[in-house]
Amino acid sequence: MNISTFIADKKNMYLKKEVIFLFSFIFLLLQTGNLSLVAETKSHGYEETDEIDIEIKKYIQNLKDKDFDEEKLNQIFGPPLQLDDIELIPQKEQTLQFQNLSEQELEQKIQEFYNQGKIYNYIVKEGDTLYSIAKEFGMNLNEIYQLNPEIRNKTIYVGDIIKVYKQSENQIQNKKWKKRNVVIYKYKKYKVKKGDTLSHIARKFGTTVNSLIHLNKLNSRGIIYPNQILIVNKYKIIKNYKVRKLFIQPVDGYITSGFGYRRNPFISKIKHFHKGIDIGANIGTPVKAARDGLVIFSGRMAGFGNCIFIRHQDGYITVYGHNKVNLVKVGDIVYQGQIIAEVGRTGYATGPHLHFEVRKLDKPLNPLYALKLEEKIQLSVRRIALK
Repeated sequence: MNISTFIADKKNMYLKKEVIFLFSFIFLLLQTGNLSLVAETKSHGYEETDEIDIEIKKYIQNLKDKDFDEEKLNQIFGPPLQLDDIELIPQKEQTLQFQNLSEQELEQKIQEFYNQGKIYNYIVKEGDTLYSIAKEFGMNLNEIYQLNPEIRNKTIYVGDIIKVYKQSENQIQNKKWKKRNVVIYKYKKYKVKKGDTLSHIARKFGTTVNSLIHLNKLNSRGIIYPNQILIVNKYKIIKNYKVRKLFIQPVDGYITSGFGYRRNPFISKIKHFHKGIDIGANIGTPVKAARDGLVIFSGRMAGFGNCIFIRHQDGYITVYGHNKVNLVKVGDIVYQGQIIAEVGRTGYATGPHLHFEVRKLDKPLNPLYALKLEEKIQLSVRRIALK
């Protein structure tokens, strides 16, 4: 036997072993009922949750030692504002059941949501234009045409009925600065020394004996003891701020799935961690930027379909997935409330919805808690002495 024949026989032997091993593995899967599960998982590949992680980590690595994007954002939008102290939910495991709705049930839920005063029939008045109507209701012309396709390229007349989105009070208020007063009480204390009297302490701190008795709930005789701690002054500090939401909800729709562990909607035997929330809405519904920022990703993903990432100040990143179409590109500067996409069902999706995430760089946050964050500017401080 020559050397080439020997090598060929060895290769055949190893090939036979591999084939036997493969068939044994398939037989074992069939016996345990897991083959269909594996095949189903591979065919659906539901939302390929690692896709977003990989892209964001790649982005962070590219920042290297200096965060030029943060500098760019600060130059455009000014220095980051102080955030209100909102305690974010601990990033611990929590189980949330995915609402396994059929496409028809989901569509019905969405329609119910939109019919709760969300769409309003506006009667055209003298002097109205489509632009002035859109502005009055916080919309743009594309949104007007989506609701009223029959008026595109047509003249409107007094008395015509135009459908408009009647924004909820929450939507209107979230975009505005609001004033808020914060009241803090502060106390100045004194440790009584041997030989001290109330009148001596009162003179020392520019107050009165009656005030000391009242603040410390002393009896009318005003007896005090060495080492006793007395409140000598009480102040009320009133801080005036203007505040607004740090993030706004990008789509006014029905939340179909929350943040946390849930059953895979395609394969009920599998659970995975859902790193955002799903907001159900009609296909074509405008998707708005949750906050001012810089587009760092706009493209197609296997699981999430058309997807957009926006980088914000303070290291925040928001993610918008399953879009019908992306309307912004990488490098675009966007403003809070600007339309960046349309709701779709691209990628792996049970129905039309927006997959929305909020991250502190690569760390996922519960969007429902992030939507409670506020930015604030201090306007004034008043200090009032209390008796």
